[in-house]
Amino acid sequence: MFTPDHIVHCFIGNLAKRPRTFMLLGLFYPRRGAVEHYQEELFSL
Repeated sequence: MFTPDHIVHCFIGNLAKRPRTFMLLGLFYPRRGAVEHYQEELFSL
């Protein structure tokens, strides 16, 4: 799943009662060739 030839996307969400708390709802990890635009790093320096 976490391999160099795949890009991992996380689906997150929150509840109306707790708008500042997020939870992971799912993962989507297509091959790099299937995605046109992607972000290499979460935080770039």
